Amino acid sequence: MATRSPATAIIILLSVCVFFLAWTSMFQVCLCVTPDLKLSNEVAGSTKVVADTLSAENDKDQLTVGDVEERHSFSVSKSPIDMNCPRFATMKHTGNAGLGHKLTEVIFGMIIAEETNSTFLLDDTIWNHVGNHGSYDWLMNFLPLNETEFTMSEFARISKDNPIPTVLDRWDGLVDQSKNESNACNVLFMTYLHWCCDSANICYCTTQQARIGTFDRVKWRMQEAFSRSKYVPSLSLLDLGKLPKHEPILTIVWHVRQGDIVLNAQKEHFDNLSSQITSVLSIGKIPVHVFIYGEGEVFEKFPFLPDLCQQYFGGNCSYPTLDVRDSLYYMTESDVLITSGSSFPIIAAVLRTGGVVLYEYPKENVLGIYELADHGIIDRDGMITTPSMKDLQYRFQLIFNQKMKKLRNS
Repeated sequence: MATRSPATAIIILLSVCVFFLAWTSMFQVCLCVTPDLKLSNEVAGSTKVVADTLSAENDKDQLTVGDVEERHSFSVSKSPIDMNCPRFATMKHTGNAGLGHKLTEVIFGMIIAEETNSTFLLDDTIWNHVGNHGSYDWLMNFLPLNETEFTMSEFARISKDNPIPTVLDRWDGLVDQSKNESNACNVLFMTYLHWCCDSANICYCTTQQARIGTFDRVKWRMQEAFSRSKYVPSLSLLDLGKLPKHEPILTIVWHVRQGDIVLNAQKEHFDNLSSQITSVLSIGKIPVHVFIYGEGEVFEKFPFLPDLCQQYFGGNCSYPTLDVRDSLYYMTESDVLITSGSSFPIIAAVLRTGGVVLYEYPKENVLGIYELADHGIIDRDGMITTPSMKDLQYRFQLIFNQKMKKLRNS
């Protein structure tokens, strides 16, 4: 049997090594230059993110702590974007508006992005501005939408060397323009909350039948972002009311509007609503504590509240004066939330993942835009129209039974 000479063996070995090195290099190049295959277009700027992350691995000494982790988080948290054909949409913010108004603009911005087949663009800088209601610089810590949505800061980076033109129009006009071939790629669609139809110069989305179902459509999106919240107040809701932690008790947060508009301020409204809630609670003998608050002191515009609490809830009420952040937090934590028709508590209602929400009839007089599908409705006279009293009884009893079970198992 013939044997190979040492020279032949060396040549074969060298050929195998060269082939292996060439194949490995080709594989690495493919990973770097075709990130769409590796990451499935996970984020805008995916090519840049991959390159930066690989560079970070080689230059760790030049980075601050967390740089690599932040880039990785950025690459896996956002919705897929095709950077070969970027399309963005947003709703321009009103500068001095309150938090409820601003987050309403965020939610409608998500919908206009859906209807224009675009990526929603979150303005993550507006919250630092100081307006009539102060600054909301805490919001991205409380509600980290910047972790789940593509932000204006990220948009600024990718459009620095490749400017992306803006198409500004009313809602329907924007949807029509999004279908034009000239706006197929490399475009930012933008509108305003008061540009929701062509019938008037000022036409708010919150008054339009066409926008019914808006908040319900984005509830999972908002709740997922809120699940990332880093904020916990110094006091729990039970601590705030100085309530026992070893006994089950139903907690109700009742928001009252005290800003430029006073909604549902008549005592008859409060009497009717309190009477219905009390009658339902009494069937199961469910103990309750009610937290009533708004913006600042509540007794000036609602002087009847202490007597009302004594009559219907046995005096088991608190009237805390809270900042905006804690006000919002406790609305998401209570077993029951009663809104005021203001957009502020409605944001809390969207973020909640359990319990009962009784939704005051909105000032815009259009049902179905703000409230979610399982929210109850309170009419202008304070009468609960949905759910039925029987269904409300079951829901209250279910919450209370779950509390008792949790205490038994603790």
